[in-house]
Amino acid sequence: MSETEDFRKAGKIASQAREFAKTLAKEGVLFREVADKVEAKIISLGAKPAFPMDVSINNIAAHDCPFPNDPRNLKKGDVVKLDIGVHVNGCVTDTACTVEVGTNKYFNLIKASEEALNEAIKLAKEHGTMLKDIGKVISETIKKFGLTPITNLSGHGVGIYIVHDD
Repeated sequence: MSETEDFRKAGKIASQAREFAKTLAKEGVLFREVADKVEAKIISLGAKPAFPMDVSINNIAAHDCPFPNDPRNLKKGDVVKLDIGVHVNGCVTDTACTVEVGTNKYFNLIKASEEALNEAIKLAKEHGTMLKDIGKVISETIKKFGLTPITNLSGHGVGIYIVHDD
């Protein structure tokens, strides 16, 4: 299989793992249980985790990795960021989503992030798009919802056995 095919396969598996993770984010579920089940799903689909899955809640924006025997569990009202990495033959993909547990308190936040992502994807597909233009459309979309984007946490490239690339 070519690198392009490996990246595509990893991306498809990452997408499936992300959708599976959303179904696990329920009240009372342990952070570690979510991570373990998602990582097992990645393996069952023919890939490997590119990094330990992150389950970040509330004011923690990203990169909170459950530790072995982590006693933390999800609570009603939590806003949860699920960050998943997958690799096939070293071709790394990285995806994330935001869900909430048992309420609609963060509906606007989740809707803003989804719309910002969709706008970014549209621009990324256009030939000649500059990276700064993608950042600008993300920021503008989030602001339309009356929210303030995080400015020191942004996207990144991925590569062969590289999780954070230019």
